[in-house]
Formats: sequence, C-alpha cells, structure tokens
Amino acid sequence: MKNLTTKLMITAAALVAAANVASAQTMEAKIPFAFRADGTVLAAGTYRVTVQHAMSGPVVIIEGAKPGQHLISLAVPNGEAKEAWKSAGDAVLSFRCGVSRCVLTDMWIGAGAPTYKLPTPSLGKDEPVHTAEIPMHMVKGD
Repeated sequence: MKNLTTKLMITAAALVAAANVASAQTMEAKIPFAFRADGTVLAAGTYRVTVQHAMSGPVVIIEGAKPGQHLISLAVPNGEAKEAWKSAGDAVLSFRCGVSRCVLTDMWIGAGAPTYKLPTPSLGKDEPVHTAEIPMHMVKGD
C-alpha cells in the first residue's frame, strides 16, 4: 500500500509540473530604463517574461540576459485589458514612473487573458507620476 501511495504521489507531482509547463507563455520586452519589480531592482535591457499558472495562482518569471537579472513573483488577475491594449494587439508591461524610478505594476499577455497586477511599492507622496507602457512579443520556440 505504501508503494502504491508513493507512486500515485510521484505521478500527481509529474502531472502538475507538466500542466505548469504546458500553460507557460513566454514573451520578450526591451525595457529602456531601470525598474523595480516586487522588491527587485533590474537594469534596462531585454527581458523574457513568462507567466505560469500554478495551483497558487499566476506566477510571473522575469529573466534578463545577465546573471542576477531575474525575479519570480505571484501576480493577481486584475480584470480585462485596457481597450487601447486590445486594439493594438500587443502584450504589454505597464510601469508607474516617478522622478527617479519606475515600478512594474501591471501586465497583459494578449487576447483572451486578464491583466495581472504585481506587488508594487509606493512612490514618493508628492512625486509627479506618469505611466510607461512597453510592448512584449511572443518568443518563438527555442
């Protein structure tokens, strides 16, 4: 009985891992400024953005080309995309930028998907703020 339980647990874990990989979508974005995402500071550069749907919810993985340019964050589905995003058709990373820094706040991976909100630190109280939107493009199979 113990052997059967062990085999069932291993099979279940393999199925969950396969489901997560199958549901992953990888996009690429060229971000022309340094930014903060979920407490991590990342330099300007080209990043691969992957959204995996795990049992705990959507997980966002952001990876740059250089060592140390990566983060993993839980995201929260946040309703439908803006009409402008839908019209353009490109997936989007949305940043809230102040005088000296930008923070990744939202992302949309394309048609049929909700927007995702990421954990966001606040900018200065009286700091002027603007939004920067960076398009993402699907990465073809490696």
